[in-house]
Amino acid sequence: AEEESWKTSQRVHSTIDNQIEYDEDGNAFGLPRGAASVYGYKNDDTRKHYWLLHEENAKAVDVIFDLADNEYSFHQIARYMEQHGFKTEKGSLHWEASTVGRILHNVIYTGLQYQGQETITPEKFLLKERTKIDKENWILVDVRQYVPVIISKERFDRVAEKIAGRDNAHFRLENRKVATQEGKDIWSSLLFCKCGSKYRRNYSKNKNPA
Repeated sequence: AEEESWKTSQRVHSTIDNQIEYDEDGNAFGLPRGAASVYGYKNDDTRKHYWLLHEENAKAVDVIFDLADNEYSFHQIARYMEQHGFKTEKGSLHWEASTVGRILHNVIYTGLQYQGQETITPEKFLLKERTKIDKENWILVDVRQYVPVIISKERFDRVAEKIAGRDNAHFRLENRKVATQEGKDIWSSLLFCKCGSKYRRNYSKNKNPA
């Protein structure tokens, strides 16, 4: 029974893999994997495999990329989204910098999707565990026939380059500093300079200045 279950699983995954096709230049195209659970999309209930835009959330994605293109940090973008009433996937008005980061790194918004990120091996099949595949072996599949494009590939790449070019350690430190100050000063979460920088108050460790 276990052997038959393994064979069935292999046939299913083989069928899925065979749904990926390649053009004469070796570019992959095919069906998107999974349901349209990515922020900015919703399922098309009338057509299998097709995704539709969630208009309100798709607009939020566009705003996030626009702010990142203008070199706002993840934390600054999160505060902007809160101040302008944009809701998260769960309908919350509270945004985390990590949520912004995930959106900005998700290539699905360009109509492309990484597939083949995991595989099933015989020794892990009964444990229902999957083995992760190294990123260089993932398959970038063109799914634009089924998934509407929110962000052009050119724009996505431009934003990715700006993010990669930042001093990440500096940005993490800056976010921690701002988060600490927000707990002390209400204005730091409400005010922005026209250049995009947040209002900050400097606190002196000397409680009894001369």
